[in-house]
Amino acid sequence: MDMSKFNRMLRFERSGGKALQELDSLTGLKEFKETMNLIVKGQKRQVVSMMRQKPLREISNNMCFLGNPGTGKTAMSRRAASLLYQCGAISRGELLIAGRGDLVGEHVGETALKTKALLQKAKGAVLLIDEAYALVDDRDGSFGDEAISTLVEYMDREREQLTIIFAGYPEKMERFLEINPGLRSRIPHMIHFPDYSEEELYSIAEKFAQEDGYWFAEDVKEKMVEHLCAAKQAPEFGNARYVRNLVDRAELEKARKIDLSKLMELPDEEVFRLEAADFIPLQAAAKYTRQKRIGF
Repeated sequence: MDMSKFNRMLRFERSGGKALQELDSLTGLKEFKETMNLIVKGQKRQVVSMMRQKPLREISNNMCFLGNPGTGKTAMSRRAASLLYQCGAISRGELLIAGRGDLVGEHVGETALKTKALLQKAKGAVLLIDEAYALVDDRDGSFGDEAISTLVEYMDREREQLTIIFAGYPEKMERFLEINPGLRSRIPHMIHFPDYSEEELYSIAEKFAQEDGYWFAEDVKEKMVEHLCAAKQAPEFGNARYVRNLVDRAELEKARKIDLSKLMELPDEEVFRLEAADFIPLQAAAKYTRQKRIGF
């Protein structure tokens, strides 16, 4: 009997589900939040049955994250690894991130060996295969197909030891899921990460600034929401990644304006309060906005 699973679930319960509460406080991510709550309930069911000496078959926690850039796929993969460990579903709270180059070899026979070695390394942890659609090759029987076949084989054989997250852009991931008949059926959790609304992005920007010790002036919200509405029209718009860069640039602009010789005389408002004029629209969205070059 694996008492470590019981002990971790017991600690999780005694914390009042703090990790789930922290997750719930994040902006957006509805499907991911619902899925993690479901997985935690399933793990509690497993632990109860185990302690009652009525063990159930192990449930696969493999997931597929479908979303555009900056919608939280990688960040939530890390949070999933931590949460799965805390509730006893995995033995290591570690996230391993891999791409095509980590699975596919250049010579015959090399791909299966590379993929199996990676899967052995990932046992007990969470393996994120980012841009998983890169494994899809243009012809049958190629090395990418071999990597996918090996993954499918191990997902069945090692379901108690392996938790794999496949992530990528929605349309391209659909092609990936269709390449092997057994792949989709081995991924019980298909989670969509929608683009954030302008209001959600503003909330995320505020949190980024607060984490750095800054806050927004009253004139920022209206201007930022207006800017984001236009910026979202860019094909390469990066959602939370975009606003992270926007806030970083604003903090640098604020620092540029400060006279270090008078720093100790300045009130906090003049050092850490970000105003609309501190924000410089990023190049990626410049042609989709009509804002001034400096400031909103």
